[in-house]
Amino acid sequence: MRNAFLDSRLSSPAEAAKRLRLSAALWWSVFLWILLWSGYNTGIYVVQAPNFPADTLQLVQGIRAFFPLVAGWLAIVTLLRKGGARLWALVGPVGLLGVFTAAGLLSSGLISKYPLDALYWGGMYGAVLIVLVAVCSDADAVPILSRVITVNWMIDILILLGLLGAIPFLGGAALSQAHGNPLGLQAYAGQMAANGTILGMASTRNTGLARYAAVAGLVALGRLWKENLFRKLIWVAVLLVALYTLVLAQARTETIGFLAGLMAILVLRKSRRTLLLGAGTLGVVLLYLVGFFHDLWVFGTQSRGGHGFDPTLTGRTNQWMQGLAATLHSPWLGLGFQADRYYLHGVQLENAVSQALIQAGILGTVAFVAAFALAWYMLVRLYTSKLARQLPDEIPGILVFFTVMSITESTVYYSADWLLLAPVLGYIQVLAWQQGIVSFGAITLGHRAALVNPRTSAEDLR
Repeated sequence: MRNAFLDSRLSSPAEAAKRLRLSAALWWSVFLWILLWSGYNTGIYVVQAPNFPADTLQLVQGIRAFFPLVAGWLAIVTLLRKGGARLWALVGPVGLLGVFTAAGLLSSGLISKYPLDALYWGGMYGAVLIVLVAVCSDADAVPILSRVITVNWMIDILILLGLLGAIPFLGGAALSQAHGNPLGLQAYAGQMAANGTILGMASTRNTGLARYAAVAGLVALGRLWKENLFRKLIWVAVLLVALYTLVLAQARTETIGFLAGLMAILVLRKSRRTLLLGAGTLGVVLLYLVGFFHDLWVFGTQSRGGHGFDPTLTGRTNQWMQGLAATLHSPWLGLGFQADRYYLHGVQLENAVSQALIQAGILGTVAFVAAFALAWYMLVRLYTSKLARQLPDEIPGILVFFTVMSITESTVYYSADWLLLAPVLGYIQVLAWQQGIVSFGAITLGHRAALVNPRTSAEDLR
């Protein structure tokens, strides 16, 4: 009895020290992630302006353009203090994206016509990856990733509410007439999307607004299943705002991605046929409200801008062909980060694979595609296992959304898309290691005990 009493007395300080260490790691990881977000919607071009700094606002925008690089450097210091990256932080989608980043950085420095700019944007993209590796390398990686993901959702919702709240102050500039929209208006389109600014930053487009709405809506749907009544009401309100915004934005790809994510959540949860039928009906109505069926008819029966029939029904095939032609100048390593902007007269390749190809060539693109394929494999294995009920519901919906969006939007550069997606990939990878889906024999078994039960992570996400 005395030994048991002494053991309990001794274990209490040890448990307190463990909790303190976990709390410090959580706050440090969240700080680094917020630092990554702090460089969003600015860039090195602000500092390169001839009259920089023209005013205080421009000075602030220029300074924060380097915050993500600082976050990456701090993450490297963190890794060095811990003795380097853990195997579970490198082997998987995150490691493959590291190969893509390395190929893009190599071509940025050796091949790009604007090496300084290309290396900057490659460093910004890579900084997110380095911070992610540092977070994943912690012994308590799962609960820390869960907290980072929660912070991501809060940032997404705050940006969504901020953009909606700014519309009355921006007046007619933020809204344009839309005949196919039942609201009669479309947000952040026309001249506002092309040339508008908000606090010295480039204005979002209707597609950007819809992205924030879709992510918020999928998170709300995922949280509805496991929350108490008060929190359910909050998430219902978020979901209604998201649905309203999707209609107001009229962004077809984001709406389709949202519906695909919704179906993924319901199917993986083995929802009843009535619920699936209701979701399908909601999907048809939502697609009608955003004008999807009208546009599909136009694409299928008419030529597009004099370029003839577009078999992909996207209107972007000509851009993709231009990008492929430019990539042929350096097929294996590509032309560096942001190469589409530099070699295609400012055009952004709105397709993830096309932009990966022009930035990092065949070598980088194979790694990029393999990262998504492996993430999908791990996710299906996790969400069809016995532990599926303990895992967060929104994770599969978010991965489906960004996979669909990658078809007609670009996710292969430093952006809100990458910041929202990256910790989801890290979470899937670390959990796959924990459950033995990534199997390296004794190595997997030796490290598995250091990871945290997914039940804990699901609770942290809530």
